[in-house]
Amino acid sequence: MALWGADASSKVNLLMVCMELGRYGLRTAQDFGMRFSLPHSVTNGFVEQRSDLPSFGQLGCQGFVVLGPHGEFAMQRTVPCYLDQGDKAFAAVEKLLSSLWGICLGGSPAAAPVPANATVMKPLAMASVGVPEMDSEHDGLVKAVQELQRSRSLDALQKLLALWCSHSEHEEQLFEKFDFGKHRTADQGRAATVPHCQHHRAIASMMNGIVQAGRSPSVNEIDSVVAEVQRHADIYDDAYAGKLGPQDRHCCSCI
Repeated sequence: MALWGADASSKVNLLMVCMELGRYGLRTAQDFGMRFSLPHSVTNGFVEQRSDLPSFGQLGCQGFVVLGPHGEFAMQRTVPCYLDQGDKAFAAVEKLLSSLWGICLGGSPAAAPVPANATVMKPLAMASVGVPEMDSEHDGLVKAVQELQRSRSLDALQKLLALWCSHSEHEEQLFEKFDFGKHRTADQGRAATVPHCQHHRAIASMMNGIVQAGRSPSVNEIDSVVAEVQRHADIYDDAYAGKLGPQDRHCCSCI
């Protein structure tokens, strides 16, 4: 937090809340503030009484909550968390901010601005998640994107949309089967997979909106769809890579 807050390129507000109550929490928060020389960009607080304890979220070592510019939940729990992957957890937060808003934090390269008249479209790259069926479907999505970028046709976009919806359904069935992130057993709306599934629908809605226009998609529209699918692969799919199977221990459970 101290390093992020001291980053001159930072455009984010950082909040630290000590979960100890009353004067003990105040003492711990003050100690952290002095020990780590927290900059003014970090709000450092504590909880006065039990009734004020937050009902949502988790300790930072189990993942960060990230809000968007309008107060929306951009991520309910960043993954991997510190308890699982150590310092890689901080890199994941930096990657998220760079992907969402082009914010360079902690040395992560922000996305370079694309000229308005650019016609070169970035290829989609989806890393293996260790599930043969999902990897095969990802390969199909990559090929469908390549065809869309080549032809820029409405038919190609419709085919990509159909593949995306089918793939999303299959992926969520695996979450259900293995109860990944307590997809099946968590209280309603509290599974760690909720934002993942919401993003499935958001991307489908984005493509469907273009299809409903009844015309060939523009280069900017194609770029936007591919960038969103890439973000999904980099952030959401990467979270379950190598974890869907009997070995899963629900490390992404939400508290």
